[in-house]
Amino acid sequence: MATAAAFDYRGEYDENWPLPKRLTLEQYRRVIFRPDAHFVDGRIVPRTLGDRTHGEAVVAVAGCICAASETVADGCCISLRLQTSPTRIRVCDIVVLAAGAPNEPVPTIAPLLCIEVITTGQVPEDEVSTLADYVRMGVQNVWLIDPIRHKTFTFDGSGLHESDGTRLTIPDSPIRLDLTEAFAAFD
Repeated sequence: MATAAAFDYRGEYDENWPLPKRLTLEQYRRVIFRPDAHFVDGRIVPRTLGDRTHGEAVVAVAGCICAASETVADGCCISLRLQTSPTRIRVCDIVVLAAGAPNEPVPTIAPLLCIEVITTGQVPEDEVSTLADYVRMGVQNVWLIDPIRHKTFTFDGSGLHESDGTRLTIPDSPIRLDLTEAFAAFD
């Protein structure tokens, strides 16, 4: 009786190459997705991104956040994989790593800040499960930016809260974000 070949794929995922319906965490880590994908309880969950507005918003926000976080953080990253639990990896649009955090390829320690930017066709509620994973990981500052509708949100254990896009801050830090100019550029 023939047995199925073991999963031993290393390299870039091609939509013509069949992935197993369920993967282990180690199998997921060996696959390069373009664009990168979330790993949720053994399944690959695609991310919605890639339009110009999304890309420009990520660059604008990351530029402001990275400059402001230099004195209180160990780094600012775009599209960083975070292991939010033993069975989940989320790919966050913008991450500010906490000062003193271990230097891990895929961080397992809660960052100082996670920011998601939604894209055309999405609504803020589409990102709630991802944002909730960041909170369960221990992230204290979780923001969602909607460049299409010019709205910003914070997220915590009680849910999604619309916020003032000119006053996103992290208490007791120099990190402040005013999206007035960025939002004007998207019109």
